[in-house]
Amino acid sequence: MLKVKGLVCSYDGIEVLHGIDLEVHRGEIVGVLGSNGAGKSTMLRAVAGLHKPDKGDVIFNNESVLNLPTHKRVERGLVLVPENRQLFLPMTVRENLELGGYRTGHHLAVSLMEQTLDLFPPLRDRLNQPAGTLSGGEQQMLSIARALMTNPSFLMLDEPSLGLAPLVVDEIYQTLVELSKNNDLTLFIVEQDSSRIFNIAQRVYLFETGQVVFHGAPEQLIQKEEILRKAYLGKKKGEQP
Repeated sequence: MLKVKGLVCSYDGIEVLHGIDLEVHRGEIVGVLGSNGAGKSTMLRAVAGLHKPDKGDVIFNNESVLNLPTHKRVERGLVLVPENRQLFLPMTVRENLELGGYRTGHHLAVSLMEQTLDLFPPLRDRLNQPAGTLSGGEQQMLSIARALMTNPSFLMLDEPSLGLAPLVVDEIYQTLVELSKNNDLTLFIVEQDSSRIFNIAQRVYLFETGQVVFHGAPEQLIQKEEILRKAYLGKKKGEQP
């Protein structure tokens, strides 16, 4: 469904992704792991059309989307839930959701609104509240719900557990798994918390300094302690800081 080929990205002339290759099949939950600065978020931004790569290609449903702007990728079903939520905080919950669904047409938007509120019941009671008055967990729910209002087939999430209490993260991840099972929604999730991904993903990619250093089943990565240690801590077992 998604293929990333030879993706090279830079910031201010400094290369941060060094030829990334990866793919995600329809209906999968695939995780991307790695420490801060490994290039995970840059990769997602490039796939979403928010960062122009220096080289490489992004292929979605067998067609290159490299030259399409972000909103055209969204229309094709390729949608990103960004890091730090990026909600319109002075606007109400309802207005944020309506913005997510403004391209889908009125009747579908009404249906999607009900579906997303069923998935995230706390939002239903806060429809007329400004998004900025919500708790961190509720804001993350709203960010995901706004993305679902676009009627995506492929949902990318950048650090959905960041800064949230474990019980809230449990609830959000349970909802994501339900979405994947019941809505034929493909999930591509960037996380630092490897345990969350290990519990739900069919496959994982491990990034280290802008490169893929492992790709395979979570249980295979769990057994590779040295690779995990080096990717997250920058050193091998027994080495001094």
